Amino acid sequence: MNFRKLHLADKELLERFKQLSPKYNCDFCFSDLYLWRNYYQTEIALKEDILFLRLILDNEYLYFIPLGNTAKGIDHLIEYTRKKHQRLRIISIEEQDLKDIDSRFSIIHIRSNDDYIYSASALSTLQGKDYKAKRNFVNSFKTSYDYTVKPIQEFNLQEDMSFLDLWGKENPEEDRHSFLGEREAIYQALKNLTELGLDGLILKSGNAVVGLTLGTYSGNTFITHFEKVDYTYRGASQMINYLMANYVKDKADWINREEDLGIAGLRKAKLSYRPQRMIKSYTAYLIQDYPEVNNKDIIDLE
Repeated sequence: MNFRKLHLADKELLERFKQLSPKYNCDFCFSDLYLWRNYYQTEIALKEDILFLRLILDNEYLYFIPLGNTAKGIDHLIEYTRKKHQRLRIISIEEQDLKDIDSRFSIIHIRSNDDYIYSASALSTLQGKDYKAKRNFVNSFKTSYDYTVKPIQEFNLQEDMSFLDLWGKENPEEDRHSFLGEREAIYQALKNLTELGLDGLILKSGNAVVGLTLGTYSGNTFITHFEKVDYTYRGASQMINYLMANYVKDKADWINREEDLGIAGLRKAKLSYRPQRMIKSYTAYLIQDYPEVNNKDIIDLE
């Protein structure tokens, strides 16, 4: 098994294997994998009828559940990691994959990695008492600012990138590495919109970008990879969300707004939009490598 860096040309290969092993969470969306490939040092390998992916987090390899012949792929991973003297942790496991994980592993539900799935129709109308506060913010933005909405293709990489620096200025120094990784991922997305099949919107007030959202379609779902706003504009967050839902509702029934990473404010915000369901994410720990892991644990990543 020979791992190599993920390339743009691997998109077709991944999509072909996803047809053999359907995946619904954002982790197997090629654009997500590609845009964060440098930050996580994402690699890919092909052996027989199985596709393997891995990344590095906290100086340790994490292996995605294999695509194709999954059970056989897990055996290959055990053999491979024994030869490499690595511990084996398999990530991005959905509920339908649990049947392929046997008693050699402890299986943990990682709540912070669950994907939030919303009705595109519901977010495009914001009807009902549950959305009253959201409607008020949207209406406030509409009445408070002169604004225009542009396709993401009109984002100017030379003139508008300073908008992305707002997030970095508002966060402490210890988040600097994460900010730079996300900024680079967004930059790569904007450079490769067509190649990655990305779509999105820009919200502007005057000449200033005050909101940006972009993602990709996966079947009848739109996966939102990035959503950034200038919070000095009251209601900008609710407005960009509302605009994007209206933009995609005729092409997608569902919107996947990805995970919350255990960030309290982000979780509160995502729950406030009333997800229709969650795609649970599990991690399998090889017991001989992780004897301390309890099979009944539910872990929130901080």
